[in-house]
Amino acid sequence: SLDAGLIKAPLAQTDPEAWLEKHLAERRRPEGGAGETQHQNGRTYRYRHGRTTEGGLLIAQYDITEQKRYEAQLQESEQRLSAILNASSASCVIVNADGRLDFVNDRAVEIFGHSREEMIGRSPAMLYWDQADRAELLAEIRAEEEIHNRAIVMKTKSGQRIDGLLTVQPLEFSDGDKWVNWLYDVSDLRALERDLLEAKAI
Repeated sequence: SLDAGLIKAPLAQTDPEAWLEKHLAERRRPEGGAGETQHQNGRTYRYRHGRTTEGGLLIAQYDITEQKRYEAQLQESEQRLSAILNASSASCVIVNADGRLDFVNDRAVEIFGHSREEMIGRSPAMLYWDQADRAELLAEIRAEEEIHNRAIVMKTKSGQRIDGLLTVQPLEFSDGDKWVNWLYDVSDLRALERDLLEAKAI
């Protein structure tokens, strides 16, 4: 492959002997190793190597081209999704499998009053008015129950109440399954409803 110029690594193209020596040194290590290489034909391979009990060298290589293509397509889709979410008039946060905020759109920053840096990597628990509501939602999510336009009370950084309608949807990303949380702020509508009820009671 090296003689035929099939290896796409920059060092293999500019200095084949140095590339070969580097890889031979890696393969001589008793603990073995692993890596990826891309050929000029566009195929990508992942390899593992290690020593056998008899002192020989065992190398396993498999084609991961389709996996890489799928990952690239998924990342491109995620970039488009991020642009769409940031243009939304609804607050949107994405929670990863560790229960941490992985994405926060512009509207969420505006509504909750936290900066994006203050939210990313944190638990969404800080956004809930009542932690019992969050516990109930988590139980339903684990039971794979649908959450659509659920009336919920959230809170801003300053502690102000937010009346909202929450929708939670699972979605597959390149780095695992996550949960997309949409929140529509209906605080003004709820305040108007309360004012009307008070006026009727007079």
